[in-house]
Amino acid sequence: MNNSKKVISTYNTGNVNKVINKYNTDNVNKAINKYKTDNVNKAINTYSMNNVNKAINTYSMNNVSKTIGEYNINNASKVIYKYNEEEK
Repeated sequence: MNNSKKVISTYNTGNVNKVINKYNTDNVNKAINKYKTDNVNKAINTYSMNNVNKAINTYSMNNVSKTIGEYNINNASKVIYKYNEEEK
């Protein structure tokens, strides 16, 4: 009788430990996966934001350059016109 109790007890303990280990392993895996996912998402978001910022900066710089170019052309035209008028 004593031996059968030991066998049952060992069997039950083994099953309990399996359940605990599986639960712990699952939770560790969930935590690892969440950490990986979070980091991947951060990387994607950073990459996306960098590209958005580059696009905005490129667009802004192109517009600034166009504006400066137009301003310079307008002023050059005025100067040339004024010079031509004075020469008449």
